[in-house]
Amino acid sequence: MGGITIQDTALSVPILLNILNRYELEFADLLSTPARKRDIVMIASYLVMGFCDGLRGNEPFLMEATALCEYAEKGRHHKDAYVCLPLMGRFKNEVGKRIVMRFLVGTTASGIPIRKWIDRLVAVLRSEGKDKGGLGPAFCSQSGYVLSYRKMDLEFRKAFAEGTGGTSRVDSYGFGSR
Repeated sequence: MGGITIQDTALSVPILLNILNRYELEFADLLSTPARKRDIVMIASYLVMGFCDGLRGNEPFLMEATALCEYAEKGRHHKDAYVCLPLMGRFKNEVGKRIVMRFLVGTTASGIPIRKWIDRLVAVLRSEGKDKGGLGPAFCSQSGYVLSYRKMDLEFRKAFAEGTGGTSRVDSYGFGSR
């Protein structure tokens, strides 16, 4: 039986924090493989960026790796710590020749640790040499190809089901699918 889809239903902060806490525990687990830790960093950074910056669908995939690494230290020691997120491509009426810089707080008032996950993403990109050379996607495979939206969506749905008690139901709204 197919799942029920309800468009424009927001992900809540408590559910996102639950998912991020689960990822944090798995990331810290000594039994987690480096490949799994890389996947965790990719999906958690994607979720944090998409949620906190109000990006939809494939828009987080427009984050550019070399510029992200270049601007990673900006805002770290500012009185009101912030994170720079460079997007490139056809975003907000751009033609893809310039970077659109987005700024987010380091940690939200509700406790979402944006800087922590973006720093981990930068560390992955630097360890793979994606901080040098030409333009490239930040959310990418080890070989540099942009990750698929399908892979991110499947990982999110799995984490969402685990974060809501093993079902796919959105309990706070009283609807969804099992």
